[in-house]
Amino acid sequence: MLGYLPLEKDTWDRKLAASRESYWSFVQDLVINPGDAQAPGDHPLNQDTSSNWKSFFEENRVLQQINFDTRRLYPDISFFQLRTEFPCVLEGIGKLRDRVENGVLETSEVRESRKGIQNVLKPKSGDLFASISESEKANEAHWEVVERILFIYAKINKG
Repeated sequence: MLGYLPLEKDTWDRKLAASRESYWSFVQDLVINPGDAQAPGDHPLNQDTSSNWKSFFEENRVLQQINFDTRRLYPDISFFQLRTEFPCVLEGIGKLRDRVENGVLETSEVRESRKGIQNVLKPKSGDLFASISESEKANEAHWEVVERILFIYAKINKG
């Protein structure tokens, strides 16, 4: 087991529990949503080096590459597409894929009547991610766990 678990099988449960607790501590400390704890004057357009938003957008560049690679992780092995037994259940920590998935920009048509009154027509409905069912959105696949682990690793080991 590459030295991860001790040789004494009796201590495996304690070691796994301690390792999982340490991992969740890393997740809480390192996966930060800058909108949750805003400092005065810190906003998405702030280019100050101490801005939480600036680091958030820089991290998203790395996360985008991790997301792209983990989605393609061994597509011929169904394990990575299956639901995990240990999803992220921490409050305020969403799925990392949600940070980098393309959103849908809604548009509306504006028509002007003969009297010069402008009417905004209802936008056409259509979700680019309609192929993902609601249950799949609520659950977490193994590739998403790998994504989170690699993101944490990238934040700890910059460079």
